[in-house]
Amino acid sequence: MAKKDDIRKLKQAARKEKLLWRKSLSPEEAREKSRCIAAALRILPEYAAAKSVLFYVSAKANEVDTHALIQEALEKGVRVLVPATDFDNHVLKIAEILAMQELVPGRFGLLEPAPDQLRIRTAEDADVIIVPGVAFDRKCRRVGFGGGYYDRLLSGRRSPAVALAYEGQLMERAPVDAHDVPVDLLVTERAVYRAEKSRG
Repeated sequence: MAKKDDIRKLKQAARKEKLLWRKSLSPEEAREKSRCIAAALRILPEYAAAKSVLFYVSAKANEVDTHALIQEALEKGVRVLVPATDFDNHVLKIAEILAMQELVPGRFGLLEPAPDQLRIRTAEDADVIIVPGVAFDRKCRRVGFGGGYYDRLLSGRRSPAVALAYEGQLMERAPVDAHDVPVDLLVTERAVYRAEKSRG
């Protein structure tokens, strides 16, 4: 078994490689791949049946776009929840939004609800949780950005977690350790991957 320090170095290397690859996409490629991923997500039974969805709000370079999905959900009357990062306590608060215009640029360029206008909810209020990430494998193991925010959010969830990523972000085996929480499904522009063990 790899030592913790080895895993940390492997994660750093994976992040560097996959973020460079993602940045290498042209805006047109990223848009087209994001459209394909959104189309695949829409027909997932878990997503199609959801009355409430916790979305990440795409803001990083060539991240799989969620803005159109959020707008579509709002127009359909689906309850939309988004993260509001509590950097002091290293956790994600969950807030409900009623319009895209409620999102404003925060720290690191993240689009989040204004801190003084939060409608606080919990992850338990979401029927489905849409998760970002940097690197994945086909068994739905996930390498995030290194803060552990989503691992903490996902560790106690009951709702299915669905990651959105490009096929180019996949690895043969993602370097993870005991505290890294896998997702239940991974949607790329080419396929939908399901974790081998379904959560209770």
